[in-house]
Amino acid sequence: MSKTVRQLTMEQNGVPGGLYVTGDTTDVTGNWFAIQALEATTMNDGTTSNLENIGSSSGVIPAGSTIFGDFTVIKCSGKAILYNA
Repeated sequence: MSKTVRQLTMEQNGVPGGLYVTGDTTDVTGNWFAIQALEATTMNDGTTSNLENIGSSSGVIPAGSTIFGDFTVIKCSGKAILYNA
């Protein structure tokens, strides 16, 4: 089922909520559509998403940056906000 413009706008503005994560190798499962790095955040092996090669130790999200995708398992080191899909 397609999402309405209202639903998409709400998602883009974080209305569905999210989760603040911090620490080394955080392992979080759920349905996430964005990751906002509050400090340089390394995506680790085991991250499951529709993005290729994101789950490698070379996958670093710079502080202040946000990446978008369809994430079900996120393993990361650093401080970040994960936004619910």
